[in-house]
Amino acid sequence: MSEPVKPFDAGDEAQVKAKQKKNRLAIQQRQDDLKAVMGTPAGRRHIWHVLEMAGVYSDTGHTDPVMIGRFLGRRSIGNELLAELVSVCLPEYLLMESEARNKQQKEEEANG
Repeated sequence: MSEPVKPFDAGDEAQVKAKQKKNRLAIQQRQDDLKAVMGTPAGRRHIWHVLEMAGVYSDTGHTDPVMIGRFLGRRSIGNELLAELVSVCLPEYLLMESEARNKQQKEEEANG
């Protein structure tokens, strides 16, 4: 049988430091992952699509309170992603935004 998991003791300095280190490493891993995704054109297109689906760049467009609540929940997640993008990889975010706007402009010109 495996040993029972020892509960976290906030008064134990060694446990606190170990937990802080684990949290720092997890944050660093997420940031590295985001940089890797944003380092490719396909990754930037996908993230832009996610931000659009989350409604980060649009108005609610609804009067129904249930629909507004749903929209704001989606937007909240999108805003968290946007904040992380800006703080972790601003140059890649700006490139992504430029690429998306250029694509949109070309599509509008093609559709006349």
